[in-house]
Amino acid sequence: MLSWWPAGAGRHTRPRGDRRRAPRPGRGALLSGQTWDMLVRQGAERRYAAGAVMLRQGAPGTHLLALTNGLAKIVQYRPDGTGLWLAFRGPRELLGEVSVLSRRNEPRGADVVAVTECVTRVLDAARFRRFVDEHRLGADLLQQAMDRTRESDEHRAELVTLTIGARLARTLLRLSALAGSPHLTGLTQEELAQAIGGSRNGVADELQRLRAAGAVATARKVISILDPDALCALAGYAEDGACPAVPPCPGQAEAM
Repeated sequence: MLSWWPAGAGRHTRPRGDRRRAPRPGRGALLSGQTWDMLVRQGAERRYAAGAVMLRQGAPGTHLLALTNGLAKIVQYRPDGTGLWLAFRGPRELLGEVSVLSRRNEPRGADVVAVTECVTRVLDAARFRRFVDEHRLGADLLQQAMDRTRESDEHRAELVTLTIGARLARTLLRLSALAGSPHLTGLTQEELAQAIGGSRNGVADELQRLRAAGAVATARKVISILDPDALCALAGYAEDGACPAVPPCPGQAEAM
């Protein structure tokens, strides 16, 4: 599982002038805490082991999942069986809501796969649609759809304009902010390669460079971000506030 930090663990005050984005749970997590709590109470808990298919491409949109803990990936399969990585999703994000809200009864467009053990709440389609109407969440869901489209556009642009090293650095920073921890566990080099449009060997080489630069430490299926500022520089982020903020590793909070 991802090593989630308890509330307040590793908390520090960023130096004045540090314009990195503060981490938040899930890029698509637009619902307020109160609304999210009310929503998850509508469904029963369901857990998925790492590697399990949580939602299957082509299946009808009978329900969706509210992800409360863990990391999932979205993978779309082509007719020849080739899988195309689309996105990672983290806590407080909805999974499978597009087919549930579709008026054309469209089947699911991709698999949702658990990267780590995932804890979810299963929400019935009809009940979710009523909840959206009662709480006037149409604008929030539209904003989420726009954010995810922008995320996809940014990813495609990075595939063309950035080196594999910069793409890997950005992916690690985003995953750390998504998880709320500098420690990423459960990810394979193959999964990272799919996410950044590279090869497994290319990811291994770049991780070696990041280790040599002191930016990360690695073990089997564990990547720890040691120097977020160095990683931001290697990611090619300009001083425009675009670099995601990363919680510090133990022992670093006192020094910051």
